[in-house]
Amino acid sequence: MRVRENGREKNGDGSVRMDGSAAISLVKSNANGAAPHAGLRPVYAATPQRPKKPLWRKDATDQIVGSSPEIARVRELIALYASEADPVLICGETGAGKEAVARQLHLAGPRKPFPFVVRNVGRVDRELAGADFFGHARGAFTGAVERRAGLFEQAHQGSLHLDEIAELPLELQANLLRVIEDGVVTPLGPSIPLTVDVRLIAATNIDLAAAAAGGGFRKDLYYRLAALTIDLPPLRRRGDDSVEIAEHLVRQISLERGAAYLLANDARDAIRRHDWPGNVRELRNALRRAAIHVHDGVIAAEHLAISDGKAPGELPAMRAATDLLTRYLTAAALEKEGGTIIAAARRLRMNREKCGEISRKLEVEGADVGRLRADLKRLLGF
Repeated sequence: MRVRENGREKNGDGSVRMDGSAAISLVKSNANGAAPHAGLRPVYAATPQRPKKPLWRKDATDQIVGSSPEIARVRELIALYASEADPVLICGETGAGKEAVARQLHLAGPRKPFPFVVRNVGRVDRELAGADFFGHARGAFTGAVERRAGLFEQAHQGSLHLDEIAELPLELQANLLRVIEDGVVTPLGPSIPLTVDVRLIAATNIDLAAAAAGGGFRKDLYYRLAALTIDLPPLRRRGDDSVEIAEHLVRQISLERGAAYLLANDARDAIRRHDWPGNVRELRNALRRAAIHVHDGVIAAEHLAISDGKAPGELPAMRAATDLLTRYLTAAALEKEGGTIIAAARRLRMNREKCGEISRKLEVEGADVGRLRADLKRLLGF
């Protein structure tokens, strides 16, 4: 027998199902059949609990480095979006600095005094993702020995940065959409719905629009997240920003290691020439590695252990054939998979980011499988 009262549905076994954006069925609080939480109150009466150990960083003073036109546009968008309440979607390659952009969005707006919480969705245990995002009551599941605040509760009045948002399980995407729309979360177990005020800043390194079109991501959630977007260019498209960033990183490394380091001119030249497929993260790692091997404080090109990307003696024709073959195979895989980048990358055993980049170039060029096959035959002479 079920009885509906004040927006709650009471079952014969004593459990209660609540309406609401992220409401989760409440269960009996213990094995003896004790009644669910007796103090259920309207959502507006609940006060979010501050976490014991905040996840945001207290030293969030990093600024976006660079003076290229590409990064200047990013700064303009940050200034434009900082005071808005809508979610922001940051798109960019791995290591390009998406978290730095998210942090700057937080620091530039009215939420600056409040928490900036960061979570990489790809590293969240799928089985515990619901508890991680929305929190849980004591005894909600095996191992839940005490109440735990979820990410939204921890970020109350501040910003929540979710990196690799495309990795969010489909079953949680609907819950996330409801939280964005209604601003209410309900922790797992016997809990009171909590009203939260959080600015969501999501980030992705794949083509999220293509993922939504291919069924790998909810379209309604994508449209909500993409209300405001920032496309962060890779380091190779930012001109001399790579050298500016390197000098900034060298200063940081000097402080970390308690020693003064400088970049030699040949190191600057090497940094300019390198494509940096791993972007700022690769550059940072190269400089940290170099600092370990330097004895006089001067980081030279030889310490960076990078190349200009051109293998000695490599034939231009071979490079052209390899590039054309890669484009042809990518186009064929995309055609086979109905244009879904994730599926095509899986078929080719290719990095999704690389597959998406090639896909965009093919679209701009208007290239199709037939034309690429003909070009490849012509180049190879058969």
